[in-house]
Amino acid sequence: MVNSDNNKPWYPYYVQWMLGSRLNVGDPIVDSASSSDEVRVLAWIHEGKLNIFLICIVEQPRTIFLSGVSEQLAFVKIDNTISWENPSLQTGVFNATNPLILNGYTVMCLQKD
Repeated sequence: MVNSDNNKPWYPYYVQWMLGSRLNVGDPIVDSASSSDEVRVLAWIHEGKLNIFLICIVEQPRTIFLSGVSEQLAFVKIDNTISWENPSLQTGVFNATNPLILNGYTVMCLQKD
């Protein structure tokens, strides 16, 4: 899954990596929902860790408020804030009590130990 223009990984590669390393057959799905059709969510438990997978499907920024989670969450995401043509993974830590700003089209996995 590489971009034929520059032979570098692109969104589907990173999405496969995010899910493939954090979601196994038999992992329990956690009840989750989004109040907007523009942001999709899936949550599950993998090896004792809560995972929240978010996809923002619009090019405008969106503010997300997580409920039911109040701790620090590690994240890995890909969006177009660095470069749409040469996407790369961004990692960090997010405090779930704060609003989460998604800068347009975003694929993100949050993980709580």
